[in-house]
Amino acid sequence: MQVSVMVSRSLVGDASVSAQQSCYSFFVCESIPHFAVAIELVGGLLVTPFIFIFPPAFHILIKHKASGRVDVRDVVLAANIMCLGAIGCIAATVESFTQVVKLKDFAPPCYINITTASAITDSTGFPHP
Repeated sequence: MQVSVMVSRSLVGDASVSAQQSCYSFFVCESIPHFAVAIELVGGLLVTPFIFIFPPAFHILIKHKASGRVDVRDVVLAANIMCLGAIGCIAATVESFTQVVKLKDFAPPCYINITTASAITDSTGFPHP
């Protein structure tokens, strides 16, 4: 009986921490104007290299250190994937910077005044022209 009480208290504590983190994240996301544009910029600039550039490069390096040689086919495949990733990274970053330049007005957070926030911006979060 004692063990089940301790486990349930632990689960309640974990749920409480998780709820607090969710509320904090929501508050930060709503407080920063046009947070989606910032996330797009970070995603285009940082996530693309972690998915398309670093894994093929590390694969070639590890294969070279493990066996002392690398097949030409592996190098060509890795180079193609890395070039595709570099092109995607540049395109996503340029598009994100373009979105940042288009922003002109400060949109108040929705928790300040919902009617004002929705009247200033459209459904994408950008100000009406």
